[in-house]
Amino acid sequence: MGFDIKAHIEVKIDKQWHHYSCPSILRNYELMDFLGAENLYHYNRFKAKGLPEDISVVTRIAYNKDTTNLFNPSWLTPDELKIVSSKFPQLDPFNIMRGNELGYLFDNSVERFYQYREDYPQEIEDVRMVFWFK
Repeated sequence: MGFDIKAHIEVKIDKQWHHYSCPSILRNYELMDFLGAENLYHYNRFKAKGLPEDISVVTRIAYNKDTTNLFNPSWLTPDELKIVSSKFPQLDPFNIMRGNELGYLFDNSVERFYQYREDYPQEIEDVRMVFWFK
């Protein structure tokens, strides 16, 4: 039996994290291994960090709802998501034929938040993707 990535995009406004979206990421075991899932290929690029202490309320509710068979919760910054996008170009959110796996953020991509900061609302201080496997 397989497992999936459950992902949530959070934005930081006034020093507090808020839920923004819940992208649908297609099942890809090489990607899952790269993101830190255990017992796959063991070529993990990122090690699971656990849930952020300051997780948004909505993301916490979603995590608590998924209480059975979930593992390796973690989160990634835009710079880390940029690494994921370069390793897995099929996840490029601008490639409409492939979908919007890593998610959009105010008409731009999450992983380009630091690179094109001027394209995002000034109120947004930071962004991250919180995820786990189930």
